[in-house]
Amino acid sequence: MRNMGLIFMKQKNGMTSLNNKDDVLTLLVHLGYLAYDIDSREVFIPNEEVREEFLRAIKNGARKELVEVIRQSERLLEATLRMDGDAVAEILEAAHEANTAPKFYNDEQALRSVVVMAYLSCVDHYLKFEELASGKGYSDILFLPGRASEKPALLIELKWNKSAEGAVTQIKDKNYTHVIKQFGYEGELLLVGVNYSVKTKKHTCKIENIVKKAEA
Repeated sequence: MRNMGLIFMKQKNGMTSLNNKDDVLTLLVHLGYLAYDIDSREVFIPNEEVREEFLRAIKNGARKELVEVIRQSERLLEATLRMDGDAVAEILEAAHEANTAPKFYNDEQALRSVVVMAYLSCVDHYLKFEELASGKGYSDILFLPGRASEKPALLIELKWNKSAEGAVTQIKDKNYTHVIKQFGYEGELLLVGVNYSVKTKKHTCKIENIVKKAEA
């Protein structure tokens, strides 16, 4: 995406001079509907109410492809919460295949992006954090439930050519669960290990439920 400020300055007639998607996104940033991360060069929806309205618009709109993405994401979250590792692996595998170009299919960062995108419906219930320093390393992805949510926290570890069980073991051995101390969270925590095999192109998932008490 090009420099946001320069694009806005080029809009000679303000809101009426929108020539491409960058111009539209820039305008939405300046109006406050979107925010811009200068490091990742990505836009995101910063306001929870706006996010909810965006998802409602998609669900109620005519874009069948987007509606299906939302539905699939909801099925993924439901499968995760009922600790159905096989269903989670199947949904992630389908999302990986559908949303990744063959050239980048075996890329570790592509897998991370696919997983984050697949859990899109979590925005209704969770705050998302990535690569948080915790214990003896960095936790991959943490979904922390909002105060009004009764859902358990999700701590997701991604592995490459190893095993889903090993991913869960790493969470515990390296004390990644320590990450929730800073949030004062007490309650259920699902440890979600996901592994992708380059050789077989298969995804596997292992889920464990623990109760992590916030440390004093």
